[in-house]
Amino acid sequence: MATAHRHGVGYLWPGGRLVIRREDGIGSFDRMMAAASLAQRDFHRVGGMGDQFPAIAHDRLGQPNEAAGQEFEAAVRAHFGPGRLRNALPQGTAARSLLAIPALPVPIGALVALETDAAVAQEVSLRQAPPDRPIRRVAIWPGSTMHAGFEVEALERVAAQAGWHLEIGTDGDDPEAFVRFYEQAEADLLWVIGHGEHSPYRLDESGLAISEGLVGAEALRRIPAGGGRRLLVLNVCSGAAIQVHGGTARIGFSHELTTPEQQVIAHLWPIGMYTGLAFGAKLALELARVPVADAYRSSVRGLAQPGSLCDELVALLGGDPASTIASGTNTLRSAASCHGGHPSC
Repeated sequence: MATAHRHGVGYLWPGGRLVIRREDGIGSFDRMMAAASLAQRDFHRVGGMGDQFPAIAHDRLGQPNEAAGQEFEAAVRAHFGPGRLRNALPQGTAARSLLAIPALPVPIGALVALETDAAVAQEVSLRQAPPDRPIRRVAIWPGSTMHAGFEVEALERVAAQAGWHLEIGTDGDDPEAFVRFYEQAEADLLWVIGHGEHSPYRLDESGLAISEGLVGAEALRRIPAGGGRRLLVLNVCSGAAIQVHGGTARIGFSHELTTPEQQVIAHLWPIGMYTGLAFGAKLALELARVPVADAYRSSVRGLAQPGSLCDELVALLGGDPASTIASGTNTLRSAASCHGGHPSC
């Protein structure tokens, strides 16, 4: 568990804790939230801080400013001190997940993944979940994005190596077909490639953009029983974005889809094309060989080293999908510091 407020940060784990007190009052917290607003080009109001940041270009609201990524990361590190957590955690600590209070639009989970060996899936519910399903059947929804074909090809190659049975949808512009895709009971892993939208104030305006419509959480309430907990990967923009509230992060598209029967991996804010493709390919490779929590952590770490990641993907996948990822190395390198390495599980 991680808690953050204006006077410091507290980490609690079974058998221990770390409290980081801030003597400068609200300084580091306000600087972090201001950096979040500027890097994400969004207005984040927390408490009495206000939300007027004139440097935000109003015609680009919600589009991450990659040039502000390093300052954003530095501000989050300065407040949360993940390096101090690494030094305080006993070696081999097997924490199942992270619960952050209050929910904030910052990548604390990704920074913990980079700094420690602890599992970094973020809890959005305290309900007990069944064991993860072993991945045998994978269903892919290839939406209308520029990189969808390459990502599907990468998944096909991983599936051939892992022995997964793969089903690829063909009705990418039909919202009703997506609901049927989502409600299938057979797949252990649902993989969605497409466009996501997030409204910070209206849950019914957050979801997947399919054709001219928007498929929101209300249409996806039914998760059929299939024995164990399936995995939903939303390789879409802002799939894991939330409204900023105290307590658990429950008001958001992927969070509403997270239940004891389903865990979700998604992105906290808009994701660049090459970054999304690289993350998807890396995550698929990791899921083929390690459990979900370990796969997520390895993928976050891999995206923080884009040059090495591109070399790995070319070596393990080969052909067009990996070459396309490699051609975007410079874009991936600039994006990783801001939003590329910050998916949320």
